[in-house]
Amino acid sequence: MNEDHLLFWQIALVGPALFFSSGFSPEELASRFAAPTLETARDYLVLRTLAEVQKYGAAARRWEDVKKSHSSGDRFDTVVKESLVVERVAWERRLLEALVTLINFSTTNQNEYYTHFLAVREFEREQHHTIEERDFFSVESELTKRKLNAIQNVVDAARARLPVSANCWYLKSNNSHKLATFRTQYLYAMKFARSGEKTALGYTYQMSFGDTSEQLHFGVLECPTESESGVRATYALCGQLAITIICRAHDLCGIEPCGINKYLMQSAIRDRPMSKLLSARADVGDFVLTAGTHLAEVLEIRKANFDYESYRVEFLDLENGPGLNEDWLPAPAIMLFMNRKDMIRDVRAHLTNQKENRINFSEGEIRECTKEAVLEMWKRGAREYFLRQIDMPKSQDT
Repeated sequence: MNEDHLLFWQIALVGPALFFSSGFSPEELASRFAAPTLETARDYLVLRTLAEVQKYGAAARRWEDVKKSHSSGDRFDTVVKESLVVERVAWERRLLEALVTLINFSTTNQNEYYTHFLAVREFEREQHHTIEERDFFSVESELTKRKLNAIQNVVDAARARLPVSANCWYLKSNNSHKLATFRTQYLYAMKFARSGEKTALGYTYQMSFGDTSEQLHFGVLECPTESESGVRATYALCGQLAITIICRAHDLCGIEPCGINKYLMQSAIRDRPMSKLLSARADVGDFVLTAGTHLAEVLEIRKANFDYESYRVEFLDLENGPGLNEDWLPAPAIMLFMNRKDMIRDVRAHLTNQKENRINFSEGEIRECTKEAVLEMWKRGAREYFLRQIDMPKSQDT
């Protein structure tokens, strides 16, 4: 069994158990799990969330056993292992939702907000019953309406306990009875996420929740695959999600961590450098590759939300380019090809060594020469080389 896998599911099982025993007596734990009250709404939500983390731990432990018992490579074992891919993605999405919720509650960490949030969720769930009756049975039950009205009264009463200018981050704009989309909640969470939490959240909505949603939708063109790198990446991300959820739970409830949780908390509050996927991809003047594959020069760099970077680039190979002269691209869309400063340094060093017929070139002339040299190298074979590198995995799959 992979040690990283073992560590992650053990933390997912043990971490919440340590939280439960550190903060609550068995009687308190049972009552808070049972139902929320005005005084225990926060504990209810946090404890239930940690129970989900433990369920993930139990599932991850089972996956290891299933993988070992279906390793022959025959068709049935392949189907079994591919089914685990879907399970892992489902848990990744579920844990993403949990972490976003806890991060956002760090900005409204009072029982009144938890009570209101839970009431709005219950109201939305009952609304679905009304829509179900109307769409499938062409009726609108008076009993269902009465129940919906009763829950709406609970929502309104919970809202009345909040400040006039309450920070209801979980509500849809201009709608006091409908939850905001998860995308909206995700963007809000990214403003307050620690560096480790941003890693767990996958940095962007599409790279995390959007990608998992696409994989969960039914499709037959692309079947889930069981690559070892993909398995490790999903395990690592789910493990990071579980860890950050445990740490946020301690923060929200003010419970002193012990055991492994103490170490996790110390690691969680430690600042980490920004991912190289999102910033410092290149400097102005550098030559980069973009999807396609196209050669471009960086003209300008702009910092965006969450300190992510975007790059204004000029496409150099107009004959084989994308049909644009310039474009703004997000950091993940470019890859460094050649560093302009290194090229200029090497050119100047070469010119300095020329003792005869020495010619002085201006900075602008040297920059233009390096640009022409890179473009010439690109046209003479570099472009074909990178295109072959892209096509190689495709030919291996077939």
